[in-house]
Amino acid sequence: MILNDLQRFTFLIFLCFPFIFLDYGFFVSKYNLFNYPEFINFFRLITNIGDGILLLPFLALFFILSKFGVIKRKVFVEYFCGSLITIFLVLVIKNLIFDGLPRPFLYFQNSGIIPSNYDSYGITFYKLNSFPSGHTSTATFLLLFLLRFVRKRFYKNIIFLLLVLVGFSRIFLFQHFFVDVVTGFCIGILSISLSNLILINSYKIKNKLKVTW
Repeated sequence: MILNDLQRFTFLIFLCFPFIFLDYGFFVSKYNLFNYPEFINFFRLITNIGDGILLLPFLALFFILSKFGVIKRKVFVEYFCGSLITIFLVLVIKNLIFDGLPRPFLYFQNSGIIPSNYDSYGITFYKLNSFPSGHTSTATFLLLFLLRFVRKRFYKNIIFLLLVLVGFSRIFLFQHFFVDVVTGFCIGILSISLSNLILINSYKIKNKLKVTW
């Protein structure tokens, strides 16, 4: 079931790829908090789903549940590996490969898009290390991982919608460009795929060792 959901979301992201070739700041220049201030509180709330710190309480929860036998230990191990992969990829790409890449605030600083009273919006506008979106990467891994515990299609669709909204919130709040968000989705998908692959291979190796001994 999780593989089908993952494939479905991956297909959706591939449909977004042609839009990457639009003007670099096309989406963020049109759909942002300066143009639609009435939605600020909503997207400030939604964007918190992608906060990296949110990975920790779920890590603790899965650990406890695995200890009491509510879930299998491999679920905790897979989540742990996926979290590390997500954090590692984001930090390396953002701070080493694309270090110093301007965010929308710096990119549009002299364009007239940013109002003079921008500091009254209650938002911290970061200026550098735009690529990729860490919030989107975290939310993608976390929400796609949680999908395995959801059975009804209605609730699955709610999770997909939340995931899309988190990505859009990063554009709306003037923190990232469209390409940053799409790449964040890809990192989350890659993280959950690699963690699953690591788990499968580790169990294969473990079983081979048992047979050998």
